[in-house]
Amino acid sequence: MSPVRHAKRALPYAVAAAALIWVGVTTDFAEVGRAWERVSWWKLLAIAIPYLLALLVADSIALWVTLRVALRVPLRFRDVVLVRGASWLLALVNYGAGQGGIVWFLHRRHGVPVARATGAVLLATGGFLLAVVGAVAAGLATGAVPEAHVPAWLLWLVAIGFPAYLAIIWLRPAFLTRISLLEPLFAAGIVGTVASTATRALHLAVLIAAHALAYRQFGIEIPFEATLVVLPIIFLAGALPIAIAGYGAPQATAKVLLAGYVTGPDKIGTVIAASIGFQTLSTLLMALIGMIALRWEVQPAADPSTDLAR
Repeated sequence: MSPVRHAKRALPYAVAAAALIWVGVTTDFAEVGRAWERVSWWKLLAIAIPYLLALLVADSIALWVTLRVALRVPLRFRDVVLVRGASWLLALVNYGAGQGGIVWFLHRRHGVPVARATGAVLLATGGFLLAVVGAVAAGLATGAVPEAHVPAWLLWLVAIGFPAYLAIIWLRPAFLTRISLLEPLFAAGIVGTVASTATRALHLAVLIAAHALAYRQFGIEIPFEATLVVLPIIFLAGALPIAIAGYGAPQATAKVLLAGYVTGPDKIGTVIAASIGFQTLSTLLMALIGMIALRWEVQPAADPSTDLAR
């Protein structure tokens, strides 16, 4: 392997390490320890378990809807739940690895070409990004974060970007429809694209509600309108390739965005304690759910031609 490829592979880990180092050198870990002593871990566990089960269902609904409209493959909802749960094991490395696991399943089990499977997963990811941008724009427009300047381009992006994308899907330019990677986007059509984005909004709502409730246990009181802004940005940081197993970029982002909402002492330490604590608890439970789903999902692969013909 060439040095350039080695460097590209190492870059995300280097950035994640740099983010964690920055958090480490600018945080008093005595404050983090005090915050962990004050919180009830049993209450956090009582939040985390139903949260992850609800997240698995919401994520699977969104994925199931997207794959059916984009690929026309007769996937059972149960299969999607198991595959999404099993892919959580890969997502513990980073978000992209988990998405790659879904592509592998579609190709191996249902004979979907890799390019088309990747396009369908990109559509699902795009729906989530649209939901995030919409939530952030709505929160900023209401003045939920007064100190934040509302960038005009963001509001224009939401107001014009999505309708413009739907117009392209409707017009179906020939030079785009011939690209295998983009075929699923056009196959979904306008109705399928809107449905994919709407189901991702439910997915995002589960994420926001659970994290707001968990952070409240640490004394981080985020007003509802503000959660539409600050939490989706943190989630987006966690979905970037530079976030390894959910660590690095999310903590650095949370430190900047959440300190002002801490009601008690040790503001920075409390934010880092909440971010690392709930992330670690969720990661352990995700690994457990992933192993159970993988055990149920692994079985002799069906003949892809049979799946497509059903």
